[in-house]
Amino acid sequence: MAVEMVTYPFVAGEKGIPFAQLLELSLGGKKSGEFTAESGRRMEYLFDDSSISITDHGDETFVMGAAVDEGVAEFVLITRRLNDRQRHPDMFAAEFVGFALMYLEEMRKHVTSIVDIWEQPSDNFKQFFQTYNISHDIVGAARSTWPGRTYARFGFVNIEEADVILPQDPMGPVWATFSKPTLVQGKML
Repeated sequence: MAVEMVTYPFVAGEKGIPFAQLLELSLGGKKSGEFTAESGRRMEYLFDDSSISITDHGDETFVMGAAVDEGVAEFVLITRRLNDRQRHPDMFAAEFVGFALMYLEEMRKHVTSIVDIWEQPSDNFKQFFQTYNISHDIVGAARSTWPGRTYARFGFVNIEEADVILPQDPMGPVWATFSKPTLVQGKML
């Protein structure tokens, strides 16, 4: 069985989401509706001043969403089914993160940190504990995850031990907060 490698990110007429078109629609006042992604799949979008979500109309398992409250953003990025690991042909999470951060800034919602939650059986949960169990470095383990690497690309590079909350029981989630450096009295913190 041949496995198709999904390339990143947007290929007109083949795969991806036309974020520029969605931004134009939302800024023009059309905050919700449907669109056809480049693979031909029907998608739904919903924007407001502090959140954004995109869902596959035919399979609501797939969703990408972001919300911000008092400078703290949270993302929901389900671009692959858990049961059969099938990836969505149009949903590229890193591209969405960049778009959502840009959109929220456009809405004058200054994002200073991102809270991420990793639960079993997610790849991020597995990656975190795989690294943590070897290194016992909680910060390095958080940075080794896909969110840690992705959020760093957008300037969210600060994370300390206190920013990572380990589960109370083996089945519980890991919480991690990634922040942008702040300028205090002329020094980056």
